[in-house]
This record gives sequence, structure tokens and C-alpha cells, in this order.
Amino acid sequence: MSETDVDVWFDQLDQNLGYKDTSREAWKKSAQRASGMRSKILVFLGDRGALGGTDEEMDTAFNTAATRSNRPTRLSLVEDGLVRASGERRLTASLSQAIVWELTPDDEIDVQKTSMRVRGLRKEIKKRMGNLNIDRLNQLSNILDDWEASGF
Repeated sequence: MSETDVDVWFDQLDQNLGYKDTSREAWKKSAQRASGMRSKILVFLGDRGALGGTDEEMDTAFNTAATRSNRPTRLSLVEDGLVRASGERRLTASLSQAIVWELTPDDEIDVQKTSMRVRGLRKEIKKRMGNLNIDRLNQLSNILDDWEASGF
């Protein structure tokens, strides 16, 4: 959403719901911080190469351990196909296993985006159709698998 779109959106909210300019400014600051965090994560993972990084390691590097604010941004990068799970795990400070994240190679970004889109659809279908029997859910899951394999 562009800044112009946001201004139009907030103008409509101002007229209809009495939203204040403070809400508009808070959104802009939040968007700037998120954009900055996206860049930090991409640079961090790019600099580390095959070593990748866990959420905890990124928290330490960015001094965000108290807020854990890199996680939602890292998730959006995964959904955008730019970051992926490496298949590796590392121990955290609490001796738990943590996923190691890495940059998605350029030639695999579109595949990653498609995979994330299909996962989102599968999750939404299961949420909306939770009362269906397991055979029907498996059938729908197989359809989604076919879509994913075809490059949906």
C-alpha cells in the first residue's frame, strides 16, 4: 500500500469514524520501522550466507530480544518468498531447537511464493471446512498439492 493510498484510506476513516491524524502518523512510523527491519533481516542473512540465522540470533544482532519484533517481519519475508527455512536447527540459549533461516536463492523465489500461497489456501480451507470428514479434507489437500506441483 503506497503512502498516497494510506492517506486516502485514513481520510475516509477520518470522515466516517473520526480517526485522528495521530493514527495516520503512527501507521507511517510503524511502516517505516517494518521496512527498516526487512532490510536488516535481509542484510543479516545475506552477510551470514550458508550459516543463516535463527530468530534468537537476529534478536541479539538487532537488540530486539525484549520485543521479539523481528519475527513478524521475518514471517512476511518468508511469505514473500525471500527467506526460507534452511532445514537446519540450532540450539537457543534456553537449549530449545530453533529453525535456521536463510535467503531464498533468486531462482527459487517464485517457487517459494507459490508454496506459501498454497499453504495459506490450505490453512484457510481447513479453518473454514473444519467439520468436513477427513476423507474430504484429504481430497482437497491432494487438489492443492496438484496445484502447487503445477506452479499455481
